[in-house]
Amino acid sequence: MAFIISYYLLAVMLFMTGCFLISSRFKNFGLVDIAWGLGYILIVLLSFKLNNHQSGTEYLLGTCIFLWGIRLSSFLFIRNFSKPEDFRYSQMRESWGKTANLQAFFKVFLLQGLLIVIISSPIILRLNSSPIQLGLFQLIGFLLWGFGFFWESWADNEKMQFKKNPENIDRPCTTGPWRYSQYANYFGEITLWWGLYLISLPHQYFYLSLISPVLISFLILKVSGIPLLEKKNKERPSYSEYKKKTNLIFPGRPKEL
Repeated sequence: MAFIISYYLLAVMLFMTGCFLISSRFKNFGLVDIAWGLGYILIVLLSFKLNNHQSGTEYLLGTCIFLWGIRLSSFLFIRNFSKPEDFRYSQMRESWGKTANLQAFFKVFLLQGLLIVIISSPIILRLNSSPIQLGLFQLIGFLLWGFGFFWESWADNEKMQFKKNPENIDRPCTTGPWRYSQYANYFGEITLWWGLYLISLPHQYFYLSLISPVLISFLILKVSGIPLLEKKNKERPSYSEYKKKTNLIFPGRPKEL
């Protein structure tokens, strides 16, 4: 198992190094966001190359990851194409000064590469274990993944269309799923990763791979997802009423004020 993990880690780190070199050329660390989804697709492709004895469960898991990764990366590419560097990375670049490239290589690109391998643990373990037939875990997991995938896709598209109107640049999106959740896209992301974990079951190290959906949830709720956007939006008056009447992440009926 140690050899297998090293195999994936080396491949992903080389991939992220290549992405870093491209981002340095264009002076935009935001490329790492596009690379995020593609890193998981790389893991699936490497898994099928390493182990060609797969069954329905493994193909289902691989297909779900492939669809999620392609959708997310293509969406981010379309949304960010020809736009300035994301505020998170521009702040990092400014605070790091002359050492920005070196620090970004280790603290952004390689760190996210490491996270990709850790979060991929259910995928790696399932695709490198004895193949199993589709069962109840896969059915429940696929339904959960499907709902999360749909919800996140709907939220991303709704906000992108909303922001095309220049008058909406500093206003919160309140249409579609955003009417029920301040962070509708993140709710979909968390949901689909719990679904992927269920699809991967059962396998010998199921308790270790639980770190995948738990870590995704923690990062979104407490580290690099909601906290950063909350800090960005707290000074915007147009967000105050929206925040009072809309659930933070779990969808719910808007409150009457």
